[in-house]
Amino acid sequence: MKKLLLTLFNVILCLMAIAQNTGTVKGIVADKDSKETLVGATVTLKNDNKTYKVSVSTGLDGSYTFRNVPKGKYEVEAKYVTYKDEDKDFELKVGEVKIINLNIESKSSNLDEVKISGKSDEGSDYKSRSIERKSDQVLNAVSARAIEVSPDLTIANVTQRVSGVSIERSNNGEGQYAIIRGMDKRYNYTLVNGVKIPSPDNKNRYVPLDIFPADIVDRMEVYKSLTPNLEGDAIGGGINLVLKDAPNRFTVRANAAIGMAGSLFDQDYTKFDHSASSKSSPRIANGNGYSATLADFPNNPFNYSTKKAPVSTIFGLSVGGRSADKKFGALAAISYQNTYRGTKTIFYDTDVDRATNEPALKSVQSRAYSIQQERTGLHAKLDYKFNKANKLDLYASYMNLAQNQFRFQSDTTLNLGRVGMGTGRVSNNYRSSRVVQQIFSTNLHGEHELADNFDMNWSLVYAKADANEPDRASLSIVTGRTAIFDAAGNKTGSSQNPILFNSTGAAQSHVWAKNSDEDKTAYLNFIYKPKIADTKVEFSFGGMYRDKTRTSSYDDYSLRLSGST
Repeated sequence: MKKLLLTLFNVILCLMAIAQNTGTVKGIVADKDSKETLVGATVTLKNDNKTYKVSVSTGLDGSYTFRNVPKGKYEVEAKYVTYKDEDKDFELKVGEVKIINLNIESKSSNLDEVKISGKSDEGSDYKSRSIERKSDQVLNAVSARAIEVSPDLTIANVTQRVSGVSIERSNNGEGQYAIIRGMDKRYNYTLVNGVKIPSPDNKNRYVPLDIFPADIVDRMEVYKSLTPNLEGDAIGGGINLVLKDAPNRFTVRANAAIGMAGSLFDQDYTKFDHSASSKSSPRIANGNGYSATLADFPNNPFNYSTKKAPVSTIFGLSVGGRSADKKFGALAAISYQNTYRGTKTIFYDTDVDRATNEPALKSVQSRAYSIQQERTGLHAKLDYKFNKANKLDLYASYMNLAQNQFRFQSDTTLNLGRVGMGTGRVSNNYRSSRVVQQIFSTNLHGEHELADNFDMNWSLVYAKADANEPDRASLSIVTGRTAIFDAAGNKTGSSQNPILFNSTGAAQSHVWAKNSDEDKTAYLNFIYKPKIADTKVEFSFGGMYRDKTRTSSYDDYSLRLSGST
């Protein structure tokens, strides 16, 4: 027991001796800017000759304490994640309590503002719905994604997907013109990227929509109300085709398809040879005083051949992207469609019976069509963003529709010697026609922010549309019944006539039709967007200049039988 007490007494004496030769270091570690204490920071204390080194962590109040530190010169250092190291030198005396507060600086920089920007896909359904919500007029939009999943090959057929819009079809059943809100097609107009384009029609200014392939369009917008910035012929509405834009990243899109028209499974496809037909009429080629001869009218358009259902092909490709700094963008797109179809129709012609004053069937006309359509679309766009306030765009597009159509028409007249099937007067007409329609449009467009809430935009546009129908050739043959009389002049019967060329009208006809519509247009607009009574208001004013040139030629040649031939 005495030994244990003696040992404890010695330990106490040693501790008292150490305490008399040491001191204490303590302090707080805090953020230099906010002055908030930092919990869990590592504080290291070491002397000059590196023989003494000890580390502690700050507590919940950011404080630290080193006890029983021998006297001498020291360095205290604080470290914390995402903060810069901080150290201080000092000298500790015997019995001294040294207070060293460390204010450390954050490595990160403070952000005054975080701005997040993005660009939605122009061809998405979301973008179309957003445009409908924000539009200041009644508008419906069909996105590229909706077009992709639909069976429609042309813009004309896409329009029938919009409420309040129906389509007018051509005589072969192909959708061609849009009827908006029941208004006739002459009250509607067509735009490409917001700019009106000319028409290839030789009589009217409205544009046949079947010339546009559906897969080069990012969005189709249907205007159902008139606004001051639209031209007067849009009183019924308008259709704006927004062509593909350059994507933010390098993108390649391709599509291909083959198929056969179901209508040709039970009907042969008839084709004709148009290679020998002249692109211009004899009058255009040789002058107004030229007298045409039979040599000017080759019989190639009447050389017909048939085959079973041919294969239709569709192909589309678009390539585009932007530079690394996102200032320059480029896109090129091509679409090609080669389709075949056949239709059969029956027309009934009625007249008024003079005896009973009731309607009576006069004739029955059967028509069979074989149609080939080659549709080509090319589109290119370049844009450059100088800065947030200035941007330039250059668009160029080319549309081509080449249609080969064969029509067989058989007209049975019911009141001229018809006594049964295959008897009476029957007129057969064979017609071969090739029509090529083209639309070319280029637009240089600029957008500039002149000042806060004050913008300007301008456009220089050149557009030309033309249609050429070289040598629409028709051949007419007829047959009938001839009465047989005896010597006394009494009718004893009738005989069926052989098939002959039409002697009462044109046995052959050849038509050349060619027209063009050319526009040179300039637009200049100013937009002022002030804030009135905490409401954003937009005022716009501008002007337009257009130089339009239209040309049209039509030549119809009729070849009749002469003499005994």
